[in-house]
Amino acid sequence: ALQILISVGCQGQVVFYVNGTSGNDSQNGQSPTTAWKTIQKSFNAATPGSTVYISGGVYKEQPVLHVSGMPENPIVFEAIPGESVILDGTSLGGSTMITIIDKSHIRMQNFTIRNLLHNYAVGILVETTKNGAVNDLIFKNIAITNINWTNDPNAMPGSGNNSNPFLFYGQGVTPANTISNVVVDSCEIFNNITGYSENLTFNGNVDGAVISNCKIHHNKNIGICIAGNYKARNIHVYGNTVYQNISQAATSAGIYVDGGRKVLIERNQSYHNGVGIEIGCECNGLTDSCAVRNNLVFDNLDWGIGVGGYDPETTGQVLYTKVTNNTLYMNTVNNSGMGEFYIPKASHCSFTNNIIYTSGQNVFYTFDAINPQSNNIFDYNCWY
Repeated sequence: ALQILISVGCQGQVVFYVNGTSGNDSQNGQSPTTAWKTIQKSFNAATPGSTVYISGGVYKEQPVLHVSGMPENPIVFEAIPGESVILDGTSLGGSTMITIIDKSHIRMQNFTIRNLLHNYAVGILVETTKNGAVNDLIFKNIAITNINWTNDPNAMPGSGNNSNPFLFYGQGVTPANTISNVVVDSCEIFNNITGYSENLTFNGNVDGAVISNCKIHHNKNIGICIAGNYKARNIHVYGNTVYQNISQAATSAGIYVDGGRKVLIERNQSYHNGVGIEIGCECNGLTDSCAVRNNLVFDNLDWGIGVGGYDPETTGQVLYTKVTNNTLYMNTVNNSGMGEFYIPKASHCSFTNNIIYTSGQNVFYTFDAINPQSNNIFDYNCWY
C-alpha cells in the first residue's frame, strides 16, 4: 500500500498574514497589523518554509499560485485557527477558483470554496504542463460546494456540460513529468452539479496519491474518479464516506477507476450512489493490479461492485484485480436485476472472502459475456 506522511508543519520561521478587511497588499504582510489584503498577494509572495495565516471572511478571488516551497520547507496556507475562510465565486468571471500549475511543496488547509457557476467550472485545479511537474501537495479540511455547470439540479447534461470541484490533471509526457506525492485528507465535496464530469478527479500522468477520510456526497455524478488515460498509478483510497452521487445521464459510481494501475481501495463506505465501486476500462487499454478490500457497499441503485470493461467495440478490459473482505448489502435498489457484483470484460480477477446479503431480487452477481474473459475466481464468499 502507498503510504505518505501527512504533516502540515514547516521548517522556516517566516509568518505572513492576510486580512481581507484591514489588510493592504502594499504592506510587508509579516504581522497582523501589516497584513496583506488578498490571497492572491500571498500566492505571489510567500517564501519556502513560510506559513500564511488567512483571517476569517469571504474572499471574492480566483487566485493563481506563483510560488513553490522546497523539500523539507513547504509553504503552508491556512485559515487562522477557529476562523472561517471562504473563497466565493459568485458573479466572478473566471472558470477556476484556485489554480496550481507546476508548483510543489505546498500545504493548504481549512478553506471553503463555493459558488462558481460556469460551464467547465473548477474549484481547485492542480495541473502539470507537458514538461512540468507537481510534487508534495497536501490538502486538508477543504470544503468545496456549488461548483456547477448549471444551477438547475434537474437539467439533463450533454457531453459538453461539465464542472470539476477538485481536479488533478497530469499532462506530463514522461515519468518525470508527473503529479506525485499528493494527499487529499478530511475534505468534504458536496452539492455540486457536475454534468458529465466527476467531483474528485485524478486524470492523466499521476504517480502517487492518497485520498483519505473525505466525505463526498449529494453530487450529480461520480464521487471519486481515477481516470488516468491509462497512466494514473499508485493511488490509495481509504477511509472515505461516499454517498448520494447520482447522475441523471449515466450510471455513476461512488468510487470509480478507469484506466488506473495499482489502485488500492479499502475501508470506505459507499452507499446510495448509482453503483458502489467500479473498476472499469472504457477505452482501448488496460486497468490492472487494483485491490478492493474491506469496504462497506450498500443501498446503491444498480449494483454494488463492478469489475471489467463493458464495450465490445474497444480492447478495454480489467486484469489482475482482487476484490476481497468486502461487505455488500442489498444493492440494486432500483430493481434492475444486476445484483451485488457485476463482471463484464475481466480476466485473472478474484472475488474472495466477501460477505453478500442480497436484496429481494436475490442476485449474487451478473456476468456479462464480453470477450476476452478468462481465469476469474469466486471462492470463500458468504452469500445470504
